[in-house]
Amino acid sequence: MTDFGPKEAAQALSDIEQMVARVRQSRTYDIASLTMILWGVLVVVEAEHLCMSMRGVRKPGAVTVTSAVRGHFLTSPAARAEVLGFVQRQSGA
Repeated sequence: MTDFGPKEAAQALSDIEQMVARVRQSRTYDIASLTMILWGVLVVVEAEHLCMSMRGVRKPGAVTVTSAVRGHFLTSPAARAEVLGFVQRQSGA
């Protein structure tokens, strides 16, 4: 087994964080694509950004938001605004 120094450990953590971000974005798009039936779908995923909460700037509660829009919600500003209004009320924004 290879010993990791601080520099190697920091690089490994950075690589893991990048991979998690790619997976999160990919899953958001997959959920949107799989659930679109007739009208469309708007998916918003909000997650705590743990690398900012636990190390680095140590800012608890730092969140990242990923979204995907398909079908009618992509082409109709009124429909999109209505759904986003519900999302904002639910999130307390």
